[in-house]
Amino acid sequence: MQGEVDKQTKANTFDPAVGKAALSTYFLFSFTFMFSYTPLQTVVPVESLETTLRAKGLGLGSVISGMMGFLNQFCGPIALKNIGYGYVYFFAAWDIIEAIGWYFLGVEGQGRTLEELAWVYDQPNPVKASQKVVRSREDVSEEEL
Repeated sequence: MQGEVDKQTKANTFDPAVGKAALSTYFLFSFTFMFSYTPLQTVVPVESLETTLRAKGLGLGSVISGMMGFLNQFCGPIALKNIGYGYVYFFAAWDIIEAIGWYFLGVEGQGRTLEELAWVYDQPNPVKASQKVVRSREDVSEEEL
C-alpha cells in the first residue's frame, strides 16, 4: 500500500524548472507565430485570389482557421493524456513540416502589385516565377520561367 501511495505522490509532483522551460517555449513560439504567420492568414488569400473570389476565400480561410482552433483546443488535452509529452514533439515536427512546405510551395508576393501577382500566378510554375527579382513581365521571357 505504501509503495502505491509513493508512486501516486511521485506522479503528481512536477519540477518547476520544466514548467518554466515549457512556459517560455510556449511564449517564444506564440510570439514568433504571431509576427510571422498571423498576417499571412489574410494577406495570402487577398493576393492570390481573383477579385470575384476574395470574399469567398477569406470566408473559407476563417472557417478552416476556426475548425483547426477547435481541434487544437479540444484534442490537445486528449492527446496529452494519451501520449503524454510525445504530443509536444509531434506538434513541433508538424510545425517544421509546415515551414518546409511554405518554403518550397509559397509564392513570394512582397513588393509586387496585384497585376504583377496575377502574372506570377498565371505562370506554369508560380513559385519559381515569384522568386525572380524582376518586377515586370516585360523584363522576363517565358523560357526563363
